[in-house]
Amino acid sequence: MSSVARVRALRGSKASVLRQRSRRWNSTTSATSAGPEPIEPLKSILIANRGEIALRVGKTASQYGIRTTTLYTDPDRNSQHALSSPFAVNLGSTDQYLNGERIIQVARENGCQAIHPGYGFLSENAAFAKACTDAGVKFIGPPWKAIDAMGDKSRSKEIMIDAGVPCIPGYHGKNQDPKHLESEAEKMGYPVLLKAVKGGGGKGMRIVMKPEEFHQQLDNAKSEARSSFGDDVMLVEKYITTPRHIEVQVFADQHGNCVALGERDCSVQRRHQKILEESPAPNLAEDVRQDLWEKARQAALAVGYEGAGTVEFIFDNDSDEFFFMEMNTRLQVEHPATEMVTGEDLVRWQIIVAEGGKLPLTQEEVHERIKSRGHAIEARIYAEDPSMNFIPSTGKLLHLKTPTPTETVRIDAGFVEGDEVSSHYDPMIAKLIVHAHDRKAALQKLNAALEQYEIAGPLTNIDFLKRVCTSQDFINGDVETGYIPKHHDELFKQVPVTPETFAQAAVGLYEAELASTQATAPSVPLQTIGFTKSPQPREFPIVETSSDPQVKNAPTLVRVLKTTPTTFDVTVQDQTYTITSHYDPKTHTLQSFFPHTRLETTLIKDPETNYLSLFQQGRQIRLHLQTPKWAEKALGMKDLTHSVLAPMPCKVLRVEVEEGQEVKKNQALVVIESMKMETVIRSPQDGKISRVVHKAGDLCKSGVALVEFEGEEGKLVFVLILASFMYRPLLRLQQTTRHFLPSTPSFPLNSILNSVSGARRSQSDMSRPNGTIATSGLELLTFGTPNGHKASIILEELKEAYGKPDYVFQSINIGENIQKEPWFTKYGPNGRIPVLIDHDRGDLGIMEGSAIMSYLTRHFDPEHKLSFTKDPELSLCEQWVAWQHGGLGPMQGQANHFYRLAKERIPYPTQRYVGETERLYGILDARLKDNEYLVGGKYSIADIASFSWVNVAYFAGVDLDSFPHLHKWWKKIAARPAVKKGLAVPSEPGITNEPFQEKLKSDQEFKEKHEHLQGLMHKAKEQYEYKYSSP
Repeated sequence: MSSVARVRALRGSKASVLRQRSRRWNSTTSATSAGPEPIEPLKSILIANRGEIALRVGKTASQYGIRTTTLYTDPDRNSQHALSSPFAVNLGSTDQYLNGERIIQVARENGCQAIHPGYGFLSENAAFAKACTDAGVKFIGPPWKAIDAMGDKSRSKEIMIDAGVPCIPGYHGKNQDPKHLESEAEKMGYPVLLKAVKGGGGKGMRIVMKPEEFHQQLDNAKSEARSSFGDDVMLVEKYITTPRHIEVQVFADQHGNCVALGERDCSVQRRHQKILEESPAPNLAEDVRQDLWEKARQAALAVGYEGAGTVEFIFDNDSDEFFFMEMNTRLQVEHPATEMVTGEDLVRWQIIVAEGGKLPLTQEEVHERIKSRGHAIEARIYAEDPSMNFIPSTGKLLHLKTPTPTETVRIDAGFVEGDEVSSHYDPMIAKLIVHAHDRKAALQKLNAALEQYEIAGPLTNIDFLKRVCTSQDFINGDVETGYIPKHHDELFKQVPVTPETFAQAAVGLYEAELASTQATAPSVPLQTIGFTKSPQPREFPIVETSSDPQVKNAPTLVRVLKTTPTTFDVTVQDQTYTITSHYDPKTHTLQSFFPHTRLETTLIKDPETNYLSLFQQGRQIRLHLQTPKWAEKALGMKDLTHSVLAPMPCKVLRVEVEEGQEVKKNQALVVIESMKMETVIRSPQDGKISRVVHKAGDLCKSGVALVEFEGEEGKLVFVLILASFMYRPLLRLQQTTRHFLPSTPSFPLNSILNSVSGARRSQSDMSRPNGTIATSGLELLTFGTPNGHKASIILEELKEAYGKPDYVFQSINIGENIQKEPWFTKYGPNGRIPVLIDHDRGDLGIMEGSAIMSYLTRHFDPEHKLSFTKDPELSLCEQWVAWQHGGLGPMQGQANHFYRLAKERIPYPTQRYVGETERLYGILDARLKDNEYLVGGKYSIADIASFSWVNVAYFAGVDLDSFPHLHKWWKKIAARPAVKKGLAVPSEPGITNEPFQEKLKSDQEFKEKHEHLQGLMHKAKEQYEYKYSSP
């Protein structure tokens, strides 16, 4: 008999009266017969959950004068639910929401009469519910026996069959041998669904389309089930190919009353988890609807249910039949949709039932309410990346703007702007619920609300939800659980970024940096930067992010010239606009008038990643401000071109490949876990594994390499890793760039230059320094090192060119750690030489040789004899200065240590740093092959910066005779009078390249030591198969 036929057979009586054992249950009316006496109203409850559901329960409890105690863990200490109650208890580690014994102890210690479990965690744990009862603490939920019966998927199916509730064909037996499960799957025919007996929330569930996939999918489902529920027992069911997920909200009390509060269609899902829910279900015949309600009540009554529960059914679109799937013995995430169409507070209903009261409405009253109140839709706002199979996304909520809540637009959220979405828990940020008189009006309201919802920081599914809600089949109500893969091309279609949007991004960046500069560095006016008071153009390389992770878009170069306080000439590729713009730094909003249109854009930049979130015309556009490749290399950023990266913070569960193994595209490489969900990381290409970076059990940060492939010609991609103490990460440093170099916003030169510090001492007084010696003018704290010589050479060159500035210096013996003393770190906070102090500018301390050169040319090089004013020379000069600061200098410093100074000659670092220094010298040699100087055909600070290192090539075991063009350049600069004077500060120079060659000939002991070190180095190179080739 079909479901439709069964419901007609039941229409004979107005009310269905059902008996469970010796107890009489009324499914449609409130009973007046004697029942349990109501207990004393609850005065205090403990909320054993977190996030938005903890806030939701607390809101209702507070409205009725019930005191709440909240729980939180270490990562949650600043979360909204932890701050929502004056009674809050820290449980400690992240897993303590599952520590039932501890939670009950907290409830008793804080005088809580009852515990509300929310959803997830312990909400469907029968042992916890029983422990609450045994401890004399009311569990706001069903009896533990009902939870136990419905929590076992196999047992629940047997109970449902006995109660006359239709069930899907499947195997629910105890034999868990994989071969037996496979044979059962073959009996019912593929496709089949593997489901954890203790499962829920889409976890421990896999669809198997064909026999050869069975064992792999079974292993994955079991592993996820063990991790989530501590139980990997599986059932096998026939998989309906065009199913809808329709569930019925039921409520029962202790007086024999049970009602269905309508149904919800939750068919639109990803990773077996719902993202859109609506009530009533669209395109559902009324007789089928009533049959669903009735079967849901039968299911609840069959287990002696009390409180809120949801009976989930699979509805076959092809046959209009429905089958029991499972019962969730708790309040559902999507309960607000039901609240909107019934006008009832379901948390309040839970409390009433827990107190021993009767249900507030009869079934007939519920039916009338739903008929008169229209339609509701709920959209779950997740921190996730739809383009990467909806993997969770983490990070700080840099920007959060929601639609205005009204009686028909509701937002249940657990986060506010500034909160962190962590990897420890579910990535749901909020739920957006709308209500209207019919489905068409509700959809229109939902679309409008989603267009007003703005989140920057972690990736979200907001734009994806908008695409679903505007897709024609969804508008028609033609939905199924496979809706997303079925409509993949439509839902994941990328809308190209317009030139106007690129222009908005660049102007917004320019104006934001200007506003920040004016607020934090008024002494450095923007108009004067670039060595001229005339407006300077800015270039922004901006990349459009792709929904396909394998597609790497080329950057779009946007050039911005500010011509008046409100007008700009903006060139995008080859198209130029003259626009009028106004930027509001408080709201980060830019309003621009183009010749043909007006755009209002909110722009948020993530300072950690350089990603840009633009919100305009109801759409979020995600772009990336690109860092130049040379800067990445100069700063030691890894080249991960041939690596497979962790897409989120995670734990490695299994590694499916070995080093040296040949793999095919889409082959499983690593299985990771994050937020209790397993994700299979697959190969993006055919290739050979050169290295497995992380093993099972490792905890990984987002973006780290999991597996590395061999590069071209079978060679492992070389990854340059500079010592972390030599510099701060590029993207953090980039935040301060705007104060110094607005001509190149993506180039963090001055942030680099200001990342280290120095100190100072006197030319005449060579005693141990203990403070500054000047009260005006310039004072240099230095020592005879390459970094120190950058500062002294530029000072002497300026004096040679202009007769000023005069300066005094102090010799800071770094071997005595004078640079770490408080008087020094006042001017050079990181305790390094050199430091230049400008006493005429408020004792301003400038640390690090390269930063000092930049400062001195801005203030003491009016004719730009050592610097440049326009691109490309200006940018080239800046990049070569940064190149030596972030690349050559740190590498040669390490080479000097391991080659010459280390007490123990360790082969690997010796060849590593000496060899890499040789490679960098080769870059200089190639640059100078056809150029007299590094930039622009003239001697500049770019040459001074690199010269100071090349001048002591011997210290790193490098012979300049191997680099003829570089050697020639070095001789020419070393002969300059100002350079000779600069090298004598603070004392006469030691051994440099030319005297070194002479000393080899005249000093046998010196020669033997050198040959010994060279031998060690060559041996190390042979041991590690180092092959150097000049560019």
